[in-house]
Amino acid sequence: MPPPEHPIRQNSAPNVSWELTANMEPIIPKKTPPKMGTAETSQPSKRRVTSCAVEEISHHALDRLGVNTEILKKEKGMKKLGICDVDITRGEELRRYTGVSQQEPTSKVEFMFGFNDEQLHRERAIKRLGTTEQEIMDDYSRRVSRLGVTNSFPVKL
Repeated sequence: MPPPEHPIRQNSAPNVSWELTANMEPIIPKKTPPKMGTAETSQPSKRRVTSCAVEEISHHALDRLGVNTEILKKEKGMKKLGICDVDITRGEELRRYTGVSQQEPTSKVEFMFGFNDEQLHRERAIKRLGTTEQEIMDDYSRRVSRLGVTNSFPVKL
């Protein structure tokens, strides 16, 4: 291996007289700068909309957006719960096939969105028809099990 073109320094450390610096006190910084993302660096927002401020929002602005206060309250509730419109429509589709009815809502969500109303109507209709939920589920299961089966022999009901 050929020798390098630049000579390598044997002692690259600066010449410091330790005798002069040994008796000195260490320099302590006065104040460290705040870290990014802490409360000291973030500016407080000038306008905050809280849940109780729904009534304070101007009706003119809501009309321009095509929203009323009920929709605004519903959307804020959905945001707090972490759900969207798709979740509500899926829930409504699933409730169509359930016959379970509750006399009183068990949670605030059911009370606010009115999920029990359809279930109560279903229970009343079943009573008027003189049947039971079990008979309806049996018939439903029978129909689902016959899907895709050819009728080469008569099926007794």
